[in-house]
Amino acid sequence: MFGFAPPEEDDGPNEEDIGEFIPQRDLEAWWAEMQRKHPVVFQKDDACPQQVNEGTAIRAYFDGDRNKEMNAVVVGSKFQNESYGDKYAMYVVRQPPTSPFLSFIHLTEVGEEDGWEIIGDDEPREGTGSVALIGVDKEIFVSCFGKDDDWSPFKIVTLDDDSTMGEIQKVMADPGLKSVVVDLEEDDCYLPLVKQHFEKGGHVVWFGVYGEFAAPGLISKHFGCNWKFSAYTTHPYVLTEAGKDLLGDTITEQQYSKANLLFVPEEDRVLIPKCESFKEYCEEYQGYEGGEDESNSEYDAEELERCREAYRRHKTELGRQVPIALHMNESTGGSIVYVGFVGSDGNTPKFVRAICCGQKV
Repeated sequence: MFGFAPPEEDDGPNEEDIGEFIPQRDLEAWWAEMQRKHPVVFQKDDACPQQVNEGTAIRAYFDGDRNKEMNAVVVGSKFQNESYGDKYAMYVVRQPPTSPFLSFIHLTEVGEEDGWEIIGDDEPREGTGSVALIGVDKEIFVSCFGKDDDWSPFKIVTLDDDSTMGEIQKVMADPGLKSVVVDLEEDDCYLPLVKQHFEKGGHVVWFGVYGEFAAPGLISKHFGCNWKFSAYTTHPYVLTEAGKDLLGDTITEQQYSKANLLFVPEEDRVLIPKCESFKEYCEEYQGYEGGEDESNSEYDAEELERCREAYRRHKTELGRQVPIALHMNESTGGSIVYVGFVGSDGNTPKFVRAICCGQKV
């Protein structure tokens, strides 16, 4: 069984860990301690492993299934505290190599039989790569999210009905591929390939500009989500904590914008509507001024409490609806993002380009 090692709170990998490795002497001291404490697992004749270099590409197969390939790239190493007071040596990795997220893999699993195989150090250069459009009209896509020059140094590759299956497979096998942007239907011949890309740890972006009512159900069925169509409307938006982890906190808000919204679980919410204040809610939805200031209100205390309860329900319901949702495949590190914006208002192009290219805004 492979995947992410569960980090303890505040002990997970972060950007500061990139390029930092455990000193070999510290690793050897830890190895000797493990041999003393756990001699069955860390046998006395086994030598302490030598660490791989930053940028080393590794590969494994989920549950030994050769059809479920997982790829990662090593970017550092550190000790992590786990159960029973032990600490373990972990590689800090990007899984897949183009992922914006960092995760842990046990250092001892790399290079071991039935573990993570070392396949080279051919990680794509930072800031380069491609974004592939499958079933997406490029003219509409760039009109919403930026022309080719806006995406530089990344390259947009368009795959359409004239593309052969071989051409599509070649593009999707490119180690520099950042994401596959799709707009597909149930019977689309490309859907199995895109699903396989996701299951192998790839990054998929669903182009939701048309707001097809059936799309969230299709995504949920094939990618393990629990998403439903909500509405087509206009709001200002703000990043969630998960959104800040994905996109950074340099730009955290989006101006009033039209978007197709989904109902999604809390952990999948990237950008949510920015709720108005209670006073603004009273004026807009209840038709009176005053808000929290009871002395300046047309309503008595009982009526105000009713409004406050209505406001709490309104705020909760609003927070369930998102124009951008992210679902992670926990076993392989693959991800799928739904983008429901229908124009290029405000920061929309910056958010979408960052999502597609695996970068912060």
